Amino acid sequence: MHPYADVKQLCVAAASIICANNSNNKVRLGTAGACEAVVDTMTCFRDLSTVQAKCASAVANLSNGNTINCEKLGESGACEEVITAMGTYPKDGSVQRFGVAATARLSHNNSKNGEKLGKAGCVAIVTAMSSFAANRLVQRDGAWAVQNLCVSGNDNRATLIRAGAIEVVEAAMVAHSDPAVQSSGKAALRALTVV
Repeated sequence: MHPYADVKQLCVAAASIICANNSNNKVRLGTAGACEAVVDTMTCFRDLSTVQAKCASAVANLSNGNTINCEKLGESGACEEVITAMGTYPKDGSVQRFGVAATARLSHNNSKNGEKLGKAGCVAIVTAMSSFAANRLVQRDGAWAVQNLCVSGNDNRATLIRAGAIEVVEAAMVAHSDPAVQSSGKAALRALTVV
């Protein structure tokens, strides 16, 4: 373990928990530099999957419903770091779960982040949905990410279709009767099939 990795991991986990369902805390943490600190931690500890998972969770929570944090995270390199983590740890359920959630939230109503996530992000989402088909949360957030990435541009839509997004979203809807998966899945399929 790297020196200070434990401390950084605990700090990132605390930030993620503190802002999970509290918009005021998201604002405070964003103003205090948490967005940049989380991305810096991802960059410094790429070789530790537990740190990557905690950081992806923090990215997801900091960006969820907060446009300013979403922009800060995008400008700080969160899109690239999340996709790097997902590619580095394709079999780690926590990295994939939180990576998918972070991708969905970073690309929500943010075409710049959608462009940054681009081809690598599209492929990472389809891969995660295929690899973790039994995980309802990966399927729900994966379908949401597919929808958001489609809205970010036709290049993303074409990449998603080539990567098999239609098939994985349909499979998610068959496997999971959960209303959130069904809703995200329908929205993703609409976005994928828009002409």
